Amino acid sequence: MLVKEAYTQLRTKEQLGYIVSSEVHSRWGVLGIRIVIQSLKPPHELEQRIESFLQSFHSYLQEMEEETFREHVDSLRTKKLEPDITLEQRSSRLFHEICMREECWDRRRQEAAHLKDVTKKEIVELFRDHLAPGGKNRRMLSSQVVGQDAISKQAHPGIASKEHVTRYK
Repeated sequence: MLVKEAYTQLRTKEQLGYIVSSEVHSRWGVLGIRIVIQSLKPPHELEQRIESFLQSFHSYLQEMEEETFREHVDSLRTKKLEPDITLEQRSSRLFHEICMREECWDRRRQEAAHLKDVTKKEIVELFRDHLAPGGKNRRMLSSQVVGQDAISKQAHPGIASKEHVTRYK
């Protein structure tokens, strides 16, 4: 849900940049989201728009009808149960398990089984506590890359300059 809504809001409606992508991922047992925007707009403005989107998505989840929520969950369950189509998909999935040293060969089947019991209330609380701005367990890393030709005043005032960083080498 979040991936589609982020693209619709940040790319289509707000037109923040030509490249807008997002993903939900799990790395080393830590669940997170990544939102990437390539834009001519100042980095601090993009960060504000992402924060605003996350806040509005939290409201969207809260207001979602139970039936609509179940449809999303069922769709995700179906997707997780789809077999690998290519050898590349299969080897990538299995190699990921090896790299993470988890070796859970039927992870997608297990995740699909757990999704049966997921409630809207649990997802709303998870989002509120871990992803929404102001969440009590939220952690965020914002990486902003600014090209050399960018106007220096576009950088957020709290971001260290190259000269500032090199003093600590």
